[in-house]
Amino acid sequence: MVPLLLDMTKLNDRFLDFISRQEIAHYLKSFERQFQPEGEVVVKAGDLAGEAFVIVNGHAAVFSADGSREVAALGPGDVFGEVALAIGSRRIATVVARSDLDLMVLSREAFEQQISTDPAVAVKLLRLVATRLAQTAGGRVD
Repeated sequence: MVPLLLDMTKLNDRFLDFISRQEIAHYLKSFERQFQPEGEVVVKAGDLAGEAFVIVNGHAAVFSADGSREVAALGPGDVFGEVALAIGSRRIATVVARSDLDLMVLSREAFEQQISTDPAVAVKLLRLVATRLAQTAGGRVD
């Protein structure tokens, strides 16, 4: 991993919209940057969760815990790994890079520091996790 340095003028609209919607621009300094080559497993179901990810560039596929089916496709601005990080559990899915991935990585330590210094972060994460769980369960979230 390398420190996160982003030229905000070169990011795509979906990622900038995500930053604006989640109101996390002032937290960008807490993220590190990671690159994953196409075909590589980024997180594996059952592993301990130590970080959450935001896709800056590239695409990934999310597979069920048993690996038998693809349950989601992810692209720039999408978040993954937040459920296990938030609840302190093992990973509930496997994520594989469908193309070379440029990721922002939020470590557990940075996550916990953000929550302790700004409780509004916990509320936003709770909404994100609840939305993700509702979508996983097949519910529609508007």
